[in-house]
Amino acid sequence: MKGKFALSALGLAALATTSQAASLFPGGPRYDGTIKITKLTGATCPAGQLNAVFQAVYRAKVKPTQIAEAISMEAPLAGALFIGAGGDGTFKGSNQAFSGSFIMDAWRQNLANGVVNWTFTPSTIVDTTTSFTFQGSISNYTFQNCEARVRGTFTLR
Repeated sequence: MKGKFALSALGLAALATTSQAASLFPGGPRYDGTIKITKLTGATCPAGQLNAVFQAVYRAKVKPTQIAEAISMEAPLAGALFIGAGGDGTFKGSNQAFSGSFIMDAWRQNLANGVVNWTFTPSTIVDTTTSFTFQGSISNYTFQNCEARVRGTFTLR
């Protein structure tokens, strides 16, 4: 059974990098990139992450009919952070609500709902956008009452 699972996982990974990925994983275009933590404020913030750079995937929403924007990013100690946009379904604008989960070592913990305030360059992401950057803050980053200042750089997959 282990071998079958490994082959299935490998097959899904290979398929995810093809043009068929859009039908399996809905939403807007995907961008690969990095997020850098430039400042942490709050007693609950995790130690050792200042100036850390994490691999990330950004799912954009470029049409009203698409599902909300989301980011998944690696986290220390072999974990992952997932945040999905609330409200209008985007991370653009001020005080954009999000919800998410922190996953580490076969454990998932819901994050306290938070807010992002990001400025994008270019300011609007559309179907033809090949790369973008953003900077700003994430409230309740991994833990309640922790604010992270971040910079992200992304390129169309």
